[in-house]
Amino acid sequence: MRNLCLMVLLLCLVCLMVGARVSEAAYESRNSGLDALFSACDQDVPSISVAVLKFDGPSRRASELARGSILLNLRRHGLQIRPEAETLAAAVAQTDAALVGTPMVEGTEPGGEGITRMVAARIGEELGVDWVVYGQINELRADTRVSFFRTRRLAMIDFQINFVKAGSGETLYWARAKDRGSCGVGIANAKGTSLERRITIRTTNHVFTHLTQALPEHKVGPEVTEKDVQSFIEQMGL
Repeated sequence: MRNLCLMVLLLCLVCLMVGARVSEAAYESRNSGLDALFSACDQDVPSISVAVLKFDGPSRRASELARGSILLNLRRHGLQIRPEAETLAAAVAQTDAALVGTPMVEGTEPGGEGITRMVAARIGEELGVDWVVYGQINELRADTRVSFFRTRRLAMIDFQINFVKAGSGETLYWARAKDRGSCGVGIANAKGTSLERRITIRTTNHVFTHLTQALPEHKVGPEVTEKDVQSFIEQMGL
């Protein structure tokens, strides 16, 4: 009996010490294809300028997690982030300032309820960029489930991203992506790692793996990491 108790205790400790690695999960996406984006790439990638507008979402943190991941992926592929600023957070502040006082038109074509395609196109023209990115977080949540042997966190994300040409409002690319995953919560990381952040990064990286197929050959930087996005979130004061 004593040996059995010791074995159960050991098993519990092993489960608690499991790292918070996000498990592989079913990723699914619907998108517009790449024809319009490919035809819009009539210049070298490093000369394309882009602004990323705020995402509609359940919370500011969820919106900025998505925007930060997207900004970092765009920079990874060498596109020019505008407005030009010392940090991505400063560029975001200037972009948001351009939205102040801009009348929003009702409708959801495509994606966002607050920012529509033509509103995004008009802001992009004012900012002097080639492309504008905006979108919507339909869902981003994480729940903790406790059992006798282990504690696990489960997360789900559902979001849409839109690329439009500044001025004309032509839709260059859109995608709606869903992902879900889980991780163990160990003693060392029970208070730390954000599963919401991890699944947002993983999903946006998936989207960019697809859409950058339409870009001409270009230099690509290191993959966006959790540390990169956390740095952006801290710059945003979140």
